[in-house]
Amino acid sequence: MGECLDEIPSHFWLSCGSVRAHADGIALAYRMIFADTVEAGDPKLDAAARAAIEGLQAAVEVPNLRNLDADKLRADSEELVVLLQMAAPQDRLGQADA
Repeated sequence: MGECLDEIPSHFWLSCGSVRAHADGIALAYRMIFADTVEAGDPKLDAAARAAIEGLQAAVEVPNLRNLDADKLRADSEELVVLLQMAAPQDRLGQADA
């Protein structure tokens, strides 16, 4: 199809554009849901989360999926998950004191 498509099963076509769109969606969600509150409460955590998101966005700026470092992307994603867990108010995650 396009040079950006990898050799993956036909039921799961994934393009560089769709991977970039997911990274951009993560950035948008962070800005819309967390950024203001986190920045006000813990500017260092906000800076770390923003840097992690920028790292994800940079990692997916590849000419084709064969050039994507999947292990680094996975590690960066897991780091972001931890940062977002730290940023989210416990009661909004359903983990408030029982």
